[in-house]
Amino acid sequence: MRVDVAARSILARMEMLSYGPVHRFGGRRGAESPGAPQGEAHPLHDKWRALFVEAGDPETLRAYVQQAAAELDAALRRRLVPEATETLDELCARIVADGWGIAADECAVAMRCTPTLVRRARLSAGRHPETGGSLPEANGDPKAWARELDAAGLSLRQIEAITGVPRSTLHRHISAR
Repeated sequence: MRVDVAARSILARMEMLSYGPVHRFGGRRGAESPGAPQGEAHPLHDKWRALFVEAGDPETLRAYVQQAAAELDAALRRRLVPEATETLDELCARIVADGWGIAADECAVAMRCTPTLVRRARLSAGRHPETGGSLPEANGDPKAWARELDAAGLSLRQIEAITGVPRSTLHRHISAR
């Protein structure tokens, strides 16, 4: 490709690049149109057109074309951010470690997940599902342990998930106190 053709091609692509504010023409009925789009104060194509005209020899023009192409590519493509993913197990471990003492809803917002996931991660780690605090330790008697968990404020479903005792049995023994 000849240098002057490449320069015109880059200038044409730069002219299509827009940074200015967007206006809706023919907006609300009865309202005046804001006029022509404002655009950028110092567009790229004006700067490079002036430099291309000033270039005296083909080598200088070729160097300017390469610099303009690099600047156009930088304007069109954003830099890629390294992708850092987190597995579910890593997220659950972070919820348990860093979300201690925080309500499940607030922890979910901070960790960018659902409150249900926060509660499940805490329960699977043997923590209180709402606060992340420690729960009473198993003492060998599942029914007595269920009563302690009930006193700690857990629901029957949560106690069932921790102890493995069916909910109907828990309901009989806890409500019979």
